[in-house]
Amino acid sequence: MKLLYEYIRGLAEQESATVKVPASVLSSVAGEYHVEPHWKNFRKLSKEEQVAWAKEHFGDGIREPIDVRIFASGLYGFGDGHHRVRAAQILDEMIPIRIGRNQLLEKSPELWEYWHGLVMQGLHPKWDLNREGWVIKTLEQAQEVTGR
Repeated sequence: MKLLYEYIRGLAEQESATVKVPASVLSSVAGEYHVEPHWKNFRKLSKEEQVAWAKEHFGDGIREPIDVRIFASGLYGFGDGHHRVRAAQILDEMIPIRIGRNQLLEKSPELWEYWHGLVMQGLHPKWDLNREGWVIKTLEQAQEVTGR
């Protein structure tokens, strides 16, 4: 039992630690990519121009972590850092994140370990795993929702 408590405590401490995830799994909760004029115009650029922009501004990698909240739906949501995230997504890179709140870990360490394992395979929490946005409460429910 003592080892289990140490394991859970270790996972909880990781919540504020910096970890790297595929940038493709992050989702903006602020909606900037859809409403801000800069991003509307950016989408009109050619793929080559977008890649050149990403390399120019972030070619040496993303160093400052993105603050992320893991929602009960499993979504890895961020509100600030849109330029860094978009550049890392364009360059198909891993990006450092700092998890401020993790609702899946709050439910159970096993649920979090299962979900994060799928996300680290590059599966998007919303588009690949939970398209309907169900609130996930248990490991069994997550397995049912994802079909994995």
